Amino acid sequence: MSELKIRPAKTTDVLTIRKLVDTYAPDRRLLSKATVTLYEAVPDFLVIEKDGQIIGAGAVHVLWEDLAEVKRRSNNWSRSSSRFMGRLS
Repeated sequence: MSELKIRPAKTTDVLTIRKLVDTYAPDRRLLSKATVTLYEAVPDFLVIEKDGQIIGAGAVHVLWEDLAEVKRRSNNWSRSSSRFMGRLS
């Protein structure tokens, strides 16, 4: 069985994150953002990898001591990866 891994995002992950966002943007489950905005948010992102492929991503931006904004949460759903999505936010 493949192991799922959560790690900080890298700039090289942005185009894959972009594809995940674009999967859900047409039906408004996620708001589309400019690619440059995703690059700016790389420090806020974590990604889920399975077999070396990114299958999920999420970002939380801390605004204040007790306030944060969930920026993105998207994935290629499977039963095994969905339990990890909660860890991203």
